[in-house]
Amino acid sequence: MKFTFLFAFCLLMWNCTASFAQSTEKNDRSVNQMELRRKSKDILKKSIQVSRTNIEEAKNLALEGLMFAKKSESDSLILNASKTLGILYKMLENIDSSQYYSKLGIQYADKMDNKRVAATLTTLVANTYTESGQYETAYTYFYDAEQRYSVLNRDSIDPTYFYFKINKANLFNSLTLYDLMLEELFDAQRTADSIADTNFTTQILGSIAIGYKHYGDLKKSTEYSKKSLNYVAHGELDEAIILTNIGNNFSRMKEVDSALYYYGEARKIYTDRNAGDVSFCRLDLNVAEMYLENDRAN
Repeated sequence: MKFTFLFAFCLLMWNCTASFAQSTEKNDRSVNQMELRRKSKDILKKSIQVSRTNIEEAKNLALEGLMFAKKSESDSLILNASKTLGILYKMLENIDSSQYYSKLGIQYADKMDNKRVAATLTTLVANTYTESGQYETAYTYFYDAEQRYSVLNRDSIDPTYFYFKINKANLFNSLTLYDLMLEELFDAQRTADSIADTNFTTQILGSIAIGYKHYGDLKKSTEYSKKSLNYVAHGELDEAIILTNIGNNFSRMKEVDSALYYYGEARKIYTDRNAGDVSFCRLDLNVAEMYLENDRAN
């Protein structure tokens, strides 16, 4: 009887001790995971800040952030780190790594049912395939991205949708399918106009101007370039670039006086903004080519 009681008592104490040990272990693990998540968040935040000046360092920080995110078993942090790395490797022109981390991000976005991020990363992957000349694969990913965007709430337009449209248009541009390119851009323009987003309107109008230029309609290209001037700050380098493009169009149309006017306006901005020698060299080269072509024509 005493033995039975002692055994039962010891068994109870062992269970209690084991339970306490498991509880302590869980608490310690929970505290450790919280610390790992904090480290991951801080490192990823620093990575984004550093990316403005040093992409290579930002990439290394993001890799470290991903390591802590995986150790902490935080799906949201793994997603954020993967997304960051996909973008940074794209900026570093490391296509394979960009695709790897972007696809990893898509997996976690799908796992968390984050349709917006999944659509954005799918677009990024599609863009990398366009740039590497794998157009069929690129189109497959663009189609996938479009399906993902279609289920989002379109009452509030997602800014990344414009990124999708412009990059899909770039695919059609690479395939010299200019009709389809312009169709995508006009759709994006209508959306931008509906929400009065001037930043995206500028990009889209500029892309439409390029589309018409490739299409061979220089008058339409000039028209849209002039429209885009209404959305850029006066005296900034972006304005000078647009003015130069307009000058190039007039040069190709053999309208020398108009071309010289826009080249001159661009030169004023380059001078005021103390632009580098490269900008002036390109401008002078455009003018020289115009005179050369004009002499040949005469």
